[in-house]
Amino acid sequence: MNAPASSPSSAPATLSAGEHGRHILRVESNLLGFPFFALSTKGLARRKYLQVTGTKYLPGGERRDFSLTVSRSATRYYPGPLARKIHYALTDILQDRAAGAGDLLTSPVAFSWRNLHERMEVAYHGATSIQRAKDALFDTVGATVFTDSAFMQRSGDSRAAMPTRETGYHLYDRCVFINDPLATGGVSDKNAVWLADWYLANLNALMTAPIDYHRWLRMNHASPLASRLYEFLLVKFRRDIPFLQINYPYFVSFLPATAHPYRAQAMRQLEEPFRVAREHDVLADVAWGKSVDGQLQLKLWPGRAVTERASAGRETQAEDFDRLTVFEGANDESGESELVRRYHALRFDRSAHRPAAAELGYARELLATYNDKLLHRVLPRVADAMRERFPDGRLLGAARPYFEEVLSAAQRSESRRQVEAEAAQANEQHDEAAEAAKRARRVEEAKLRALWAGLDRNEQERLYRLAIEHANSEFQRTRLSRRRDLRRPPREVLLEIDRRGAA
Repeated sequence: MNAPASSPSSAPATLSAGEHGRHILRVESNLLGFPFFALSTKGLARRKYLQVTGTKYLPGGERRDFSLTVSRSATRYYPGPLARKIHYALTDILQDRAAGAGDLLTSPVAFSWRNLHERMEVAYHGATSIQRAKDALFDTVGATVFTDSAFMQRSGDSRAAMPTRETGYHLYDRCVFINDPLATGGVSDKNAVWLADWYLANLNALMTAPIDYHRWLRMNHASPLASRLYEFLLVKFRRDIPFLQINYPYFVSFLPATAHPYRAQAMRQLEEPFRVAREHDVLADVAWGKSVDGQLQLKLWPGRAVTERASAGRETQAEDFDRLTVFEGANDESGESELVRRYHALRFDRSAHRPAAAELGYARELLATYNDKLLHRVLPRVADAMRERFPDGRLLGAARPYFEEVLSAAQRSESRRQVEAEAAQANEQHDEAAEAAKRARRVEEAKLRALWAGLDRNEQERLYRLAIEHANSEFQRTRLSRRRDLRRPPREVLLEIDRRGAA
């Protein structure tokens, strides 16, 4: 596996709109609203997953907790800046191809390496560029999205959360390159990427926002944070509001970027992205302030590039979020360190926290006693309890009483779920056994009826009399006598064929 590489600093001359394909790209809304790709190669080799948790308020007023986890493949890197550029270039190719086909988007997306790099405005250096692009594509293919009420899907005019499933979702189903063996035989004569069904369905259902691809390329070349800001404003801004007022930690979490504790640090962090956004008419103005609860706050006045594309109706308004937390899991991190850091991310929005020795000791104690999946599942509830009932508590050890309380309740709930699951499994097994017995009985009866049809009438009459004699009660004997039908005899009569064979 090669180390993550930055895109070349040199870029070819600007291409015309015709050479690029479509000027305006319709980009899938979930990938605009939530972070998926890493914006920098820094720490990319260590990143194991990115998790976003919080509460959303749907347009109808419904409140719903959500979580989203983007997890890398065990043998690949987390999708980074080059994977992000490639995805936009593939979207450009896909929509350019569909322009003359009724705008229906279908897989696969076929491409040449040179054309892909031209659309990304990245210098093409033959085999070296090809290998980097292949690695980036494999990273995206290997990434898995686990969504619980986070990603949305559209069917007609309605939207709903994508179903939660244990296997998760992928952005690409697979990719093949020239001369790769095909399952159907032979080898591939092209490079191609198959987009996932859910992603194509959202694109075709117009679960999208329009991005000026040329503007995005210029902004991304100057500052990836600026191009990400462009994406985010398109799904957050509406035409009937003059500005966005948003808390700084919440805002940078969606980019994602590290939330700094001090105003001067935050302003230095966003100075360049905001400058680039102003130059490209994505931002008109920015003001820094404080919220009523003392958090650093931003006022963002979107520029013409956003207001022209913004929605005026509530039907397409993005959800509002609360209690947002973004956590980056590291690949070479111990279980106790991950537990401590995630607690601080949930409690204080500080995933960069350096665990104290006492915290690591308590985390090891927890991991030795409880299942790690259970601990991570209850961690948000522990953080909420600390926030409400012990706001001055800082280290993980201060949460000991709440861990015991929440874990005890979770274990009781888990025991109930296990009993219910075992009962459901037993019922399912019983139903499967009954169905299997029915199928076996039908097969057996079909075999006996075939044998019955081959008997002469006298033998059939004799077997009928034997079935009546062997009946267990007078009621059964009467029933068989009344149902005397040589063409379709009852089961009791057919079983006399087996008795005759045994005799």
